[in-house]
Amino acid sequence: MLAMAFAMALVVAPAAETGRDLGEAYQKARAEVLRAPIGERAARAEEKLGPILRRLADLGTPESLAYLAGLLDREPDPIPFSVVKAMAGAKAPGAIDTLVRDIARRPPALQLAIVDAIGRSQAPEGEKALLDLSRNPSPILRRAGVRLLGIRASDDGFRRIIEALADEDLGTRAAAVRAVEAFRRKEMIDALIDRIGKEDGRLQGDIVKLLVKITRQNMGLAAEDWKNWWITARDRFTFAPAEEGKTSVRIRDLDYYGIEVFSKRLTFIIDCSSSMRAQVKGERATRIELAKRELVKTIEKLRPGTAINIISFNSTFRAMSERGLIAIDGQGRARAIRYVEGLPTAEGTNIYDTLSEALKDPNVDTVFFLSDGMPTRGRITDPRQILEAIRRENLARNVTIHTIAIGVRDDAGFLETLAKENGGTYVFVDQ
Repeated sequence: MLAMAFAMALVVAPAAETGRDLGEAYQKARAEVLRAPIGERAARAEEKLGPILRRLADLGTPESLAYLAGLLDREPDPIPFSVVKAMAGAKAPGAIDTLVRDIARRPPALQLAIVDAIGRSQAPEGEKALLDLSRNPSPILRRAGVRLLGIRASDDGFRRIIEALADEDLGTRAAAVRAVEAFRRKEMIDALIDRIGKEDGRLQGDIVKLLVKITRQNMGLAAEDWKNWWITARDRFTFAPAEEGKTSVRIRDLDYYGIEVFSKRLTFIIDCSSSMRAQVKGERATRIELAKRELVKTIEKLRPGTAINIISFNSTFRAMSERGLIAIDGQGRARAIRYVEGLPTAEGTNIYDTLSEALKDPNVDTVFFLSDGMPTRGRITDPRQILEAIRRENLARNVTIHTIAIGVRDDAGFLETLAKENGGTYVFVDQ
């Protein structure tokens, strides 16, 4: 049946590659993907199915595109995600229109995959699709559309991003702050300064940090000081090259492993795998003991009104609060400290499932992720696929993810890239 469907879809296929041939190749690759361990299936789908799907998408016929769209409904994960990437990267026109046409009825994860793939494609029609999505009534699609307009860096995209800085939805405003960083125009400084006094928490801090980076000035959270400076400086202001504009800034006197904490809606994720039992050189303590000590020290200093969760992980994950963030006021701070002090270690490093779970809490805007190893367990274990999945899932959330590598250098750049792609800071701690 599948080979026959391919034959119908490939009505203009070269004689050397019939629809039946491609259908049989697809069936074989599909079976190999679904036989693979769960954690390896995403990478296997890209390797085995990706080339076949791209050949079909490049045909660009109504039949081939309709067939691919049907796979989005019929196939189990992770195959639909490979289909989306093949269609968004198609050489022939029409594929992006096909993807967007029914996007509202797709599951949220697939919606985000579609927007992400469109944003990273080179297709000319991708720009219009993103602009339309950035005005979609759905917060998920609107946030993702705004965020990815920063990659396109067009004039129309810039105007829409500036408009989105004042959107009624907090998540869309956060997406706009991330997106506007791709530009260097005076109008963005106008808009960012205007928002300082209208935001609070992490988003206010993100705005100030971006202003410090691009202006090389530092007036902290003082909105009026920023406005007064800009009134006199605007006409003669010039942007510095990116490397010169990287000015450090301290907004709050509170940090975790040297990374400033200015959010009041935090999740701390701590690796409790067996490798964290390793003795630290020059210390009478293990990595996990020092990690607990550092986290407790930070919890003790958190400002009143802060709400947190703590998620530990090894082969699986466990949250201090399954209901989400808890206020540290009252008994919350003592509860969090007791939880950290009692964390056990066990085998396995399940990074993807843990991060994905943390992003599900709609109240979290900042995650601190600490680990000493690479992924070995979970629904996805390939580092490249984890980066892609988390980036995609975070499009609708814009959670800042800071990463701390303990004891083992991040030679593959996994944790560093995770932080960079999600608005965070990466720190290596030599233990």
